[in-house]
Amino acid sequence: MAATYAVGADAACTHTDLALAISQAQSNPGTDFIHIARNQSYSAVALNISNQSVWLIGGYSDCADTVPSGRTTLNGAGGAADSVIEILAGDGSVRDVYLQNLAITGGEPDADFGGGIEIDGSNRVTLNNVSLSGNSSGRGGAIHFNGTLSGRLIIDAASQIFGNSATDAGGGIYCSSSAGTLLRFEGNLFDNEALNGGGIYADHCSVTIIAPTVGDGVYFNRASGSGGGVYARNSSQIVGLGDAHFLVNFNLNDASFDGGAFWLDNSGLTLVGAQLNSNSAGRDGGAIHAQSSAAVTMVPFDGCQGGMRCSRLEDNLAGSNGGAINMIGHRLDLRGTWVMANQAVTASAIRLANSDAWLQGNIIARNSLAQTVIQSANSDLRLYYNTVTHNTDFNTAISGSFGALEIHNSIIYEAPGLSTINASSIQSSSFDCIDFSLLPFIVIGADFIVTDPLFVNPAADDFRLSANSPLIDYCYNPTATSVPRLLDIDGQQRGFDAPGVPNHSGPFDLGADEWSDQLYFDGFETPQIPTG
Repeated sequence: MAATYAVGADAACTHTDLALAISQAQSNPGTDFIHIARNQSYSAVALNISNQSVWLIGGYSDCADTVPSGRTTLNGAGGAADSVIEILAGDGSVRDVYLQNLAITGGEPDADFGGGIEIDGSNRVTLNNVSLSGNSSGRGGAIHFNGTLSGRLIIDAASQIFGNSATDAGGGIYCSSSAGTLLRFEGNLFDNEALNGGGIYADHCSVTIIAPTVGDGVYFNRASGSGGGVYARNSSQIVGLGDAHFLVNFNLNDASFDGGAFWLDNSGLTLVGAQLNSNSAGRDGGAIHAQSSAAVTMVPFDGCQGGMRCSRLEDNLAGSNGGAINMIGHRLDLRGTWVMANQAVTASAIRLANSDAWLQGNIIARNSLAQTVIQSANSDLRLYYNTVTHNTDFNTAISGSFGALEIHNSIIYEAPGLSTINASSIQSSSFDCIDFSLLPFIVIGADFIVTDPLFVNPAADDFRLSANSPLIDYCYNPTATSVPRLLDIDGQQRGFDAPGVPNHSGPFDLGADEWSDQLYFDGFETPQIPTG
């Protein structure tokens, strides 16, 4: 039968020693509850929760208190080098452990695993309103999670992991498994550092990161090697999920080598409603570096409405290749994303090598420093409904060698005299319905136009088509297999047949924006009807 114990320094307490309370709970059948009062200090803490289901709940002012508030601090400093809490499951059974209203600090490495918390086996662990700070380890400065297929680690939105360090991997969290353990993180992860994976290191783990309701998500983490925010290898699957209320943020992370926000090797990254801003890498991939069969998908959330910028790659910096993305060896699917103001020495926005890239409905603008905006080395590049414009410091917008190069229903409109496409080799190509600032020789025979798109207000980064744009109702829609998402950058349906505008080849507009007579995204002003 489940029991409740209270640990503290007053007469209502059952224990003064937290370790003894855990030991007694282990001998009692069922899931027990341990209330931890704040009326005494807990130092040199090194707890062992083994083969038991239990709740550890802090925040009580004393042992008579029934409504917790704040957090109780468990400090590992002053004792032997060890994790503050070890949660083990040596018998292979599935156990549920809940940690709530705790501040865990001062943990040091025990056999290099988990300064704050070490979790093994089939335990299902939930952290509610828990902070982990000032912990250190070889792997997993705050948390080391080595789970089986049944293992789970769930961290809620009120939790924080900050100011932890690892000499090897996973400054915040190290997650490893031979069976694809699940980590679900909804809190804030910031100011952690490691050699690789300043925030999170994932080795064959499934990691879901959800936009927190308070705070900035995964930010300001550092790697002296690669993966400032997240380092993923060995078939890990990383998912970031935002919504109409909060984007999932990966901002201000830094790697001395590759992948300011993400470094991926033979792993998958899916971002829905994400913001990757102001990340940096000393070498490749200011925001994302992906290699060895890694796959990257980045799209807005369903229901994204005008002006929200529901998927963003902005202000990232790479010392060498790919200001936003450096992709080597597999597939990139980038849709409905603002790729803005990124910088690199080579390929200010995206660099591809032996990859398959599908870019649809993106605005790629104001990227700078490099000689090209998108560079390909033996890659397939397919651009549908993209707006590539107002980039600077380059000679050619799109350049390199291509397997397949397809450009449809797009705008590539840069400053006068700058080359739009320069291909050293192409194995197959398809071009149709493109507005160029300077016509490249390779598209002769295709349906193209060389004219000012007449954006609404490019000085304010408003690259929607104005009511008098010649690109309204210009083209047909390519096949459904080529263009699976028939929504524009504002979340509006494509193919709006503007009244009074004769169709050139169909009712579909060129570029990332589909003009319509709906309200502007500010909700106040209705666009005027086109006049021609």
